[in-house]
Amino acid sequence: MSLLPVGFGSAAGDYEITDSLRFRQSAGATLSRTPASATNRRTFTLSCWVKRGALGSNQGIFSAKQTKDDGDYFYFASTDKLVFLDRPSNSSNIYLVTNQVFRDVSAWYHIVLKVDTTQATEANRVQLYVNGTEITSFSTSTYPTQNYEVAYINNTQDHRLGQWQDSSPLYLDGYLTEVNFIDGQALTPSDFGEYDDNGTWKPKQYTGTYGTNGFYLPMKPTTQADGFNTVTFSADGSAASVTGVGFTPDFIWAKNRTNAYNHELWDSVRGVNSTLFSNASAAEDTTANRLVSIDTDGFSYGTSSNLYVNNTDSVAWCWDAGSGSAASNTTGDINSTVKANDTYGFSIVSYTGNGTSNSEQTIGHGLSTAPKAVIVKNRTSGTRWQFYSTDLSSDATYAVKNLLLNTTGAESAYSSQIRGIQASNTFSVRDVDANGNANVNKSGDN
Repeated sequence: MSLLPVGFGSAAGDYEITDSLRFRQSAGATLSRTPASATNRRTFTLSCWVKRGALGSNQGIFSAKQTKDDGDYFYFASTDKLVFLDRPSNSSNIYLVTNQVFRDVSAWYHIVLKVDTTQATEANRVQLYVNGTEITSFSTSTYPTQNYEVAYINNTQDHRLGQWQDSSPLYLDGYLTEVNFIDGQALTPSDFGEYDDNGTWKPKQYTGTYGTNGFYLPMKPTTQADGFNTVTFSADGSAASVTGVGFTPDFIWAKNRTNAYNHELWDSVRGVNSTLFSNASAAEDTTANRLVSIDTDGFSYGTSSNLYVNNTDSVAWCWDAGSGSAASNTTGDINSTVKANDTYGFSIVSYTGNGTSNSEQTIGHGLSTAPKAVIVKNRTSGTRWQFYSTDLSSDATYAVKNLLLNTTGAESAYSSQIRGIQASNTFSVRDVDANGNANVNKSGDN
C-alpha cells in the first residue's frame, strides 16, 4: 500500500516523526557500534523506517561482523528483494529472500525483523514484516534449528546500520529513521505502528524496554554543530565529498583510521593546496588534489589525499573560524593574518617570523579573550610542532613548558618555543638565536 511521508502522526495524531538520517553510498555513510558483552542471540527484534534513494544494488540495512562470508546481514539485494542471512564461516544457517521487491523510492517502508529461535514452528523462528503485514512468500527460505543462536547479532562484534561487508562495502543509499533494536524480546509491528482510519500504516511510539544491547535512534539532531564537529566516513578508492559537518569548516584535521598514514591538516587561511602533517616535522606540502574544496557542509578530497584509499575508514575534526575572510591584525610585535570566531574561541593565525632573538615577540590572535591553547608550526622549514596549553607545567628558565605534536615526548622546556598567553589579545614566541633552534620565529619563515 502507499505510505504517507514520515512526519505525519499516528491515527491518534499525537506522534510525529520529523527527522531522518540520509545515507549516501558515495560517502560510505554508516553508523557503527560494538556491544560490550554478548547477550540474547536467540530472541531480538529490529524495527526501522526506510526510504530508498537508489535501486539495483546490494545495500546493507543492519549487520553484525562485516567480513564477506562470515557475518549476519539484513539488506536489500541487487534484485531489490529483502534478505536476512546468518552466515558464520560461509555456512548459511538462516537464509530468507523475499519474492516481493521494494522499488518505490517515493515511499517509506516500515520493516520489522523478528527473531525467536525458541519457537517450535520453523517459520515462526524468523519473521519479516513490511508496513504491518507479514511476508510469507520467499524465493529462498532456510530457517534455523530450534534454539539456534544467531552468530553475531548481540555478540561482541561490530554492528552497523547502513552497511554490510567490509571488502567492497555495500552501503545503503536512502534514509533511515525511528530505528528500534530490542534485545531479548520478539515483538510484532503493532508495537511500533498502527493503521489510521484510512487504512494507511503509520508510526507509533514504542513504549517498551530495550534490554542490555538494545537501542533507539530517532535520527534527531540532539545538539547543533557549534564551532566544532567530528565526522567519520569511508572511502571507495575515488575522490569524494564529506558532508554532515553542520557548517563550512575553516580548519580540517583528518586521519585515515584504517592505515598508518599521515594526519592531514588544511585550513581556509592557507588555502586548499597547502597541507601540513601533525605527526611529522616536514614543511608545508603543496601537492594538489589532496583537498579539493571546502564546502558549505563539509569538504571534498582528491586522490592525492590519504583519505581516498579504497575500503578504509577516516575521521575529520572540523572547526569554524567564523564568517567573512581572513583579516590583517596589527596587535603585538609581529603583524598577522587572522580568521577568528570569537563566539567559539577559535582562530587561525598566519604570520612571518622577524628573527628577533633572545626576546619574546607577541602576536595578535584576533580573539577578545585569552585562549587556553596555542599550536605553532613553521610552514617554510622542517621544524617541530610546538604546543602550549595553560594546563602545562612551568619552568624556571623559560617560564613555561611545551609539548611536541610530532613526537611522543613528555612536556619540556625548549629554547625555541611558545612562551604563553601574554594578554587577552596576544600570545608570545621566542627563539634563542636567529640561526638555530628557530621553530617559532625564524626570520622570513611563515
